[in-house]
Amino acid sequence: MIIKKFFFLLIFFSLTACGYQAIYSQKNITKIKISEINSFGEKKINRLILSFITPNIKETNKNGYILNLTSKKNKETIVKDSSGTSETFKITLNVSIKITEDINKKIIYKNKQFNANFIYANKNDKFELSQDEKNIEANLSETIAAQIIVYLNS
Repeated sequence: MIIKKFFFLLIFFSLTACGYQAIYSQKNITKIKISEINSFGEKKINRLILSFITPNIKETNKNGYILNLTSKKNKETIVKDSSGTSETFKITLNVSIKITEDINKKIIYKNKQFNANFIYANKNDKFELSQDEKNIEANLSETIAAQIIVYLNS
């Protein structure tokens, strides 16, 4: 019994004192100061991604970097039945970020592409299908925004 208590205390103290932190616990991007944000491509996707990113970056009026966000959404049919009706769709989001140092955009600080996709089934109710697609786009945008935050923190 004493050995079990000692083992429990040893495990408890080693886990609490190791300094473990979750990756997403520190979302503040402290290394990069952004003075300007430009977005190109899908406006809805860009707004969703920027809504997740902007609370986590430091915005400054002078001597900051320029963040360029370019997004592209692709919806394709994966499976069709014998009559030609689509049964399965795939939505893919491609987002690229480019952080430049000066207004002339000659010096690139960071540049990366992020991709996320989701496969889903067709529905008879088209309104419900469109609502599902909006939710899927929002979830994929949030996933990409989290990846961007982790990338900018590194």
